[in-house]
Amino acid sequence: MQEVITFDIWQYLAPLFYIILLGLIVSLFYGIVEYFTIDRVLKKFSGDRVLVVLSNEAYFGELHPFPRSGGGFEIFFDVENIENPVSLLAFLYENYKETGDEKFLEEAETLIKEFKEKNILPESFTLKELRINPWYPPSLVSRKVFSTELGNVFGIFRFKDLLSEEERKKIWRELAVAYDPPLYLRASRKLSNSLSYVKDRVGSYFSSSTQMLQSTLMATSIPGVPIQTTTLSTDISKRLQDMQSKILGTLGTEYDGLLENAIGRLVTVEVKDVEGEWKKYQGVLVEYSKKYILVYDVDYRIQMITKFRGSEEVSGFPKPYFNIYGLHMKWEKNLEATYNQQERTVTFTNISQYPLKLEKLQVTVQTSEGDKLQDVAIGAVLFPGEKATAKLPENMKGDEYTVYYEISREADIIWPRSKVKVLGLGDYPADLLKTILTKLSRPHFSVK
Repeated sequence: MQEVITFDIWQYLAPLFYIILLGLIVSLFYGIVEYFTIDRVLKKFSGDRVLVVLSNEAYFGELHPFPRSGGGFEIFFDVENIENPVSLLAFLYENYKETGDEKFLEEAETLIKEFKEKNILPESFTLKELRINPWYPPSLVSRKVFSTELGNVFGIFRFKDLLSEEERKKIWRELAVAYDPPLYLRASRKLSNSLSYVKDRVGSYFSSSTQMLQSTLMATSIPGVPIQTTTLSTDISKRLQDMQSKILGTLGTEYDGLLENAIGRLVTVEVKDVEGEWKKYQGVLVEYSKKYILVYDVDYRIQMITKFRGSEEVSGFPKPYFNIYGLHMKWEKNLEATYNQQERTVTFTNISQYPLKLEKLQVTVQTSEGDKLQDVAIGAVLFPGEKATAKLPENMKGDEYTVYYEISREADIIWPRSKVKVLGLGDYPADLLKTILTKLSRPHFSVK
């Protein structure tokens, strides 16, 4: 009787053994490949200075992606934008005194020289006068963005205004290749897409096989074993589900036929912005991956805030909607205000060299229930030199008001795929355009 039970158990577990073995082999193969692979979209921005918008904050610096990071990356701030550099010097000097390792001292002296050149430290500063203060805020030279935070990333922006002429020429060359890739690149991409397709099919087969086996496990009892002990089936099924999710998560999905035929084409996308609004943009689709899409030449709209007292702009304004770390810059003034107290109006003039959109004013008004904030809608697009006038409430308190407006800057943008929808192409492919124009020249049916 014991031999029959052993034989039946092996028959029962044999399919599970072979599927687990297949899953482990596939997982090992693609795990080795992906261990040395960086996300192909992030790779396009590797080493570039970008602005990353994360929730209601932004970080500016040099982007560095890493293999096997699940789409995560790190932003290194420029030297002049390191937070609390004295704490960094104190750490290096303390390590030098404790270990005697010259590399800490050399790094500290190199940074001091750089800090003095950037006017971050006075010329008289020396390591000897450095006091280690445990209550001083710690230094910060980078921001790590983990894969678990990608849901809070609204975009990675490479603004053209912040690029050198050589960097712009490099991007133009990349665009030219995207528009008309040479033969060897087309062949390489087709091979890569074929491998991605095979990988996805293996993952699909593994998923369907494990689901079928799970159904068998749940419906089958082992001969000779009391029914109370067949909860083993449930336990094995749960472990199988866990293994399947881990392996398929490793494999991922890269190839997307609808996005593939849009590479190098003008596309229209709908994006969830920092303010929670869905906005439409246009640009050239250059690359995509499981986590991101990359669009070049986007006229991106940045939400700005400023305050005025009468006709004077308050110090510290304008500024963007989000706080920026790693970038200390004075934003140029875009608006000039003419406040008319008698007529209760304010006229704005666009004094920048770019178009902008005046969205609304926010003022404090006096009511029977106390002071309240009230919005005054404008919604006017102003090109350089153009004006717009807003009527202020009669019960407005004081002469201070907040202005919300958008400026536009050209940028190459990486969007997380969870925050963007590719709606379609923005222009016809050349071969399809001829066909459509031919059809338009034909007579149409009319209903009388």
